Amino acid sequence: MISKKLREALFKEIHKSIEESTETLISDLHETAISYPPGNELTNEEKAALGNLNLSNAAKTGLEKLVADACAYPLFHFFPY
Repeated sequence: MISKKLREALFKEIHKSIEESTETLISDLHETAISYPPGNELTNEEKAALGNLNLSNAAKTGLEKLVADACAYPLFHFFPY
């Protein structure tokens, strides 16, 4: 079993990583490369469509929250904090 201090540091880093990856994704949708599921790539048509999205600030922050939640769910489902 890991110490409480190490567990808190680990989860702090996990939260930071989810936040950073979400912000990166939303800030440059048309340049996004995906790594999951393995072997999948965005098509040129999908990249162009994502690049053409004109999101308001509220839409961007809302999308960031949804993406972060989707990223966090599996992790925290298996490893409750």
